[in-house]
Amino acid sequence: MSSASREIEMTKKIAPLDLTNAVNDILQEYGDEVYTALSESIDEVTTEAVDTLKGVRTFASDGHATGAYADSWTKTTEMTKRLSVKTTVHNEEHYQLTHLLEKGHAKQNGGRTRAFPHIAPANDKAQRDVFRKIEEKLK
Repeated sequence: MSSASREIEMTKKIAPLDLTNAVNDILQEYGDEVYTALSESIDEVTTEAVDTLKGVRTFASDGHATGAYADSWTKTTEMTKRLSVKTTVHNEEHYQLTHLLEKGHAKQNGGRTRAFPHIAPANDKAQRDVFRKIEEKLK
């Protein structure tokens, strides 16, 4: 189909009084597409982040029981506004350990424990991936 025939098919006569409604309909449709791309991309990226964090078992060599800690990573999604999606990846049961393991902490008898950075790399990857996925879906 030539571009000229596509233009003819897409051409629609609108009365001046109906212009506002026609523009609103177009914006509504685009907003729906953006919202779908946004929510799907965020869901995919956060699911990947949860899976990454559930796969981390690097603390076992230091005597930490990692199974319960790793397995309790989850995500919570909240649709706050029409074009706003808030998703939080968190450790549901062992949230007290996240900062201590990520950054290390002072020992009772002096010194510090070793830090196990596992949240920051997952967060950095998620932030990079989410924009790429949204762009791909909107093209």
